[in-house]
Amino acid sequence: MAALVPALAASNWTSVVEIIDRDWAEIWYAVDPSDLRVMLTQLPDEEAAQLTHGRFLLSVAGLRGDDPYVSTSADPDASVETAAQRMAELRLNGQPLASLRIAERMNGEIVQRRGRLVDTTQGKAALWSIQVAISALLAGDLRSAKGLLLAATESHRPRRFPFVRREAAAKLALTHALAGKSTAARDWADRARALPRTASWVEPMIDDSLWLVDYVLAVDSLDLHRAEEMRLARPSPLDHLEFWGIALITHVRHLALTARHAQAESLHESIAALGLPLPRSDGWLAHMLSDSRLHALPHGDLAIRAPQTTEAVLAQRFGAFVKGQLPAVVAPVPSLPDEALAVRAELGLRILRVQAFHTINPTDATRSALLGTLAEVWERDLPSTVRYVSSATAAALADTAEGSRLADLIRLHDLRLLEIAPVTSEPLTPAESTVLEYLAAGHSRQQIATQLTVSLSTVKSHLRTSYRKLGATNRAEALAALELLVGTADP
Repeated sequence: MAALVPALAASNWTSVVEIIDRDWAEIWYAVDPSDLRVMLTQLPDEEAAQLTHGRFLLSVAGLRGDDPYVSTSADPDASVETAAQRMAELRLNGQPLASLRIAERMNGEIVQRRGRLVDTTQGKAALWSIQVAISALLAGDLRSAKGLLLAATESHRPRRFPFVRREAAAKLALTHALAGKSTAARDWADRARALPRTASWVEPMIDDSLWLVDYVLAVDSLDLHRAEEMRLARPSPLDHLEFWGIALITHVRHLALTARHAQAESLHESIAALGLPLPRSDGWLAHMLSDSRLHALPHGDLAIRAPQTTEAVLAQRFGAFVKGQLPAVVAPVPSLPDEALAVRAELGLRILRVQAFHTINPTDATRSALLGTLAEVWERDLPSTVRYVSSATAAALADTAEGSRLADLIRLHDLRLLEIAPVTSEPLTPAESTVLEYLAAGHSRQQIATQLTVSLSTVKSHLRTSYRKLGATNRAEALAALELLVGTADP
């Protein structure tokens, strides 16, 4: 970079072309894109035509129509660097999975070049690892992202790309925060801040990542005063470029926690109006918007049309829980894709289910399960998930250490707990119980009427009233509730 400026000033185009072809990646990260465009407009067309893989800079600066990702050089460095840029481009178009496919194709070459005990690529291998890790994160694969970023933080003397260790540490902090690992997230954020800043235009983006880590942790830990200050300072999730979806979901979760559902819905709609996510989006990006709406919904809203994700299942059962439809809450959870990013949804779902079991059939075992689930909330430092706790649960556990801690949290943050309908609005009559027992044995309504020597309309009436009392909406839910009421189910 130091040699490029005097070469441009002297119009030494031979040197300019040589420097750009040799150092184009370093130049790209060292010079602000708008400044780079001004610099490169000086390069005559006939000289620009002599560039090989350095053509990337001209294309991204909007000065040439060439495909920046087709290298005319056999230099392996060029293929790695252009592939990394192509990955970033795909992510910005909402396609982290497509971005990862490029990484898979390049993997053999990267392993061959990086397969040493000490990285001698002066930061290039770390730069590649960060690009792949960001794609993995946005695709929902946090485990792979963590491994790649950890390797990048150990880069040996990254002279060519001196910012990579700081960027890797910041992205690793964000990955841990999303995985619900608050202690690790704080540790890595502190490490990133302790590393020296560079002159690269990437540094403000690293700061954005660290800001987002702090915001996620503030919301998770119910540090709501700090979270509100941060939200007001940066009210637009779009400030975070590639991570707009993460910022949006965090903003909406924050607003929902403080009972500002209309504001959360408005924020969601403002982003949707911009056409996000983009039409061909894949990975987690494809359903970030629908996930944010699920958090914006006030509890009890069952009109959900969303991909079948853990977030969607949680929202559906959240609504069922507050309506007293407890058999629907304790029903087996359908098989879902492995979602490393759904840690909060999984914990919330577990809180709802164990409460439903205890409400339907209170036993020492279900009480112990309630206490164990609350202990996990504290252990994982995710007190924001207490939004799924009911006032009945808080009262039932008031005489325990976990319940006392819950009560303190509720008072401190003025949290609104859930109110749910009773398991049965009134006891089942003998006739209703008998009809349900025949139903459980597999008999049809007509067969039940024949067996009991009553009319079909009488059977239907008994079923209708028993469903209402059990908070069930169909046969499966009614039978599940009956099973729980007689104590045969196990949470």
